Amino acid sequence: MTVASTRPLPNRVARGLRLLVCGINPSPASAGAGIGYFRKGNRFWSAAQAAGLVSVDRDPEHALRVDRIGFTDFVARVEADAAKLGRDELRAGALEVDALVRRYKPSAVLFTSITAFRTAVDRRAPIGVQPASFGGRPAYVMPSTSGRNAAVSLAQLTDHMRAAATLADTAAAALANARWCREQGGVGGRFTDTYWYAPRRTAEFYPDAVTLHPHVNVDALLARIDLSPGASVKDSFATLDLAPHGFEVLFRARWYRLADGTTDWFNDGDAPADAVPFAPLTIWKKP
Repeated sequence: MTVASTRPLPNRVARGLRLLVCGINPSPASAGAGIGYFRKGNRFWSAAQAAGLVSVDRDPEHALRVDRIGFTDFVARVEADAAKLGRDELRAGALEVDALVRRYKPSAVLFTSITAFRTAVDRRAPIGVQPASFGGRPAYVMPSTSGRNAAVSLAQLTDHMRAAATLADTAAAALANARWCREQGGVGGRFTDTYWYAPRRTAEFYPDAVTLHPHVNVDALLARIDLSPGASVKDSFATLDLAPHGFEVLFRARWYRLADGTTDWFNDGDAPADAVPFAPLTIWKKP
């Protein structure tokens, strides 16, 4: 739904978003049209369509309702030159976006300006998946889609958006799986921003922890579970190395999109014929 309609370019957010897109601020063209990234030469919509994020060009309401893509900005005020926005203004806006993310809980957040993100959130932020969560959710930061950013091609922007979509889909699948493990594994367990864990041993064949973010404080996670033989960790993003901690790879698998629109994981060769793989995962177990 569209919220905060007093903004020149209103937020478009809802629960259950696949991805929340955060820009810098509305240009006069975007504010006049009521559509973000509307200014001539901006390649956001072309890249988003090519990446499969949106199915209709320059239609944020359709993107919200059908594609589950939401929109917001760091700063609400209209300004033709984003370079004129102050550091304090951007940082205050980041706090508002953080609150928005915590309220609506999108699967992930995509920031469309590395320069603005470094000013507003983390001056050392890399392009790509962020080491820390934002508003409790995984975040991806990409270069600006502005036509002024000629050094970055449309193909590169599209690749960044595909990577953000994969991050969001993996995060959603991991969270759903962690909730299932909590219900079925005999131990309620607890959630942090980056992993779910069971403080005592789960039922046989259920993991003792499930990662919810590609970057996890491994020492903190392992300190919270029973590390006796048989302990297991589902590394939802296949990014951890638990061998130095006495674990072995039990098996490697992949997340799949199923024909009914749901997701699940399977060992290679075990997935339904019509299932589509989209990301790897690893199961670690302590012998």
